[in-house]
Amino acid sequence: MNHSQPAFSFREVPAPKKWLTAFYHFARLFLSGLFLYAALSKLTDIGVFADTIYAFGFVPEGLTHLTAFAVLGTEIVAALLLMMDRRGGLLLIGLLTLMFLLVLGYGIHAGLDIDCGCFGVDDPAGNALSSLRASFVRNIGLLGVMAFIQWARAHLNRHPAPFACFQ
Repeated sequence: MNHSQPAFSFREVPAPKKWLTAFYHFARLFLSGLFLYAALSKLTDIGVFADTIYAFGFVPEGLTHLTAFAVLGTEIVAALLLMMDRRGGLLLIGLLTLMFLLVLGYGIHAGLDIDCGCFGVDDPAGNALSSLRASFVRNIGLLGVMAFIQWARAHLNRHPAPFACFQ
């Protein structure tokens, strides 16, 4: 094995694929970073996030903290898997986003006037986008990013490796 050459070099990739590869990595890291940031910002005040979950009316009060930890744990695992380009990360983020869309859609339909709880309570960007409708639209946009990542994987013939413990 020759250790003087890098494992991957853009020189070996045709020009159009260089751009697609770069956009693929940017989209993947952007999406995983966004989910990791959202989870960590809510983790700083888990009680407020649990209250937000309770305000939607899906979870009994005694299970809101457990639900909050389950959602945050899933967000963190999914973000790390996608960040490392491992199998299952994009699927988990997609399923979380679909769940968020259902909850936000219910909140819009029910006329709830609450913060979505997406980025915690002390986040100015989150407060500026606290409308359930704006959060719903943002999540639709995230589905578009996920679709691009999946499309790019097919075009680049990329097959994320399984997580180490599943090999």
